[in-house]
Amino acid sequence: MSSTNRSTRSKKDKAEELQAAKDELTARANSWATSAADAKIKSDSSEDAKEKQIVACLKFTQAFAALPKSFLIKKGNINPDAVYVFEEAFWTAKATCKDDAEARWNRLSKAKRTKTLAKTQKECTKGIKDRKTEFQDALNYLDVKGVVAFRDSLADAPKGEMPIRWKARAAVWASIRDDFNAEGRKKIIVGWGRDENPETGKVLIHGPYPLGPEYKDTHGPVESRAGDFAPPNVEAEPGQEFEYANYSMAVGNQSVEFPVVVGTVLSGETYLECGELLEEATFCGKAWKAFRSHLNDEYRLGHQQYVIRDQPPAV
Repeated sequence: MSSTNRSTRSKKDKAEELQAAKDELTARANSWATSAADAKIKSDSSEDAKEKQIVACLKFTQAFAALPKSFLIKKGNINPDAVYVFEEAFWTAKATCKDDAEARWNRLSKAKRTKTLAKTQKECTKGIKDRKTEFQDALNYLDVKGVVAFRDSLADAPKGEMPIRWKARAAVWASIRDDFNAEGRKKIIVGWGRDENPETGKVLIHGPYPLGPEYKDTHGPVESRAGDFAPPNVEAEPGQEFEYANYSMAVGNQSVEFPVVVGTVLSGETYLECGELLEEATFCGKAWKAFRSHLNDEYRLGHQQYVIRDQPPAV
């Protein structure tokens, strides 16, 4: 047999191996979609049904990791084609879950249709969409750590040991994202608020809160006055006047408005600061969590990190 024939057979075998792996990924996407619908619609919408959804999601991700190594990585980096294959499988899961929810809803009697079709579909696909950030982290982890480490992060626990929770795997992938975001050097506009306890006189400076470049239009009225406190991490010159803007924040069922002093900081340092504040859980962690998420999305888009789109591109 000539070397040409051997080469052709090898290419054919590789193509068949890749296609079989893609087919398995699609099958796992559909299984995950069905379990996501089960977790919301089945009469036994229990912890067991929710756990099955997580297991199905894990099998889906393991199927992606099982794609041929030569397809996942090209020239030392993640293959853009592999990212697209993953996106396609994610879109398949969403579409299948939506169709499954519609079929189940149609089989219900009118008396049992306590929610609209659109609401039912939204609730069912939430289990799919909620994994987006974790999957983006997983792709980053694959790109930085390589195929072996990525597959290890998805490996089942040894027999006889407790199963590895999905959150533990996601935390491993997220460590890469935190490293990336900590490098951010973009100047961003934020604000800090200050409260004084009338009984103890103790002063609490809280923030940072996102203002954005258009803060004079969105957080007005804005005024300048002699600063009675300097925002953290901002160099204050003698006699400097700071700008103050009114910041609105949801606390429970109410909206609270308070003045914040405006300052400029580095995005990476603020990302880390938000993480520390969340751990301490002082004042309102919800605002810092949202801000941290905003900085994360901004970094991804600015540095072409892997962003899983909600829908396939228009043809």
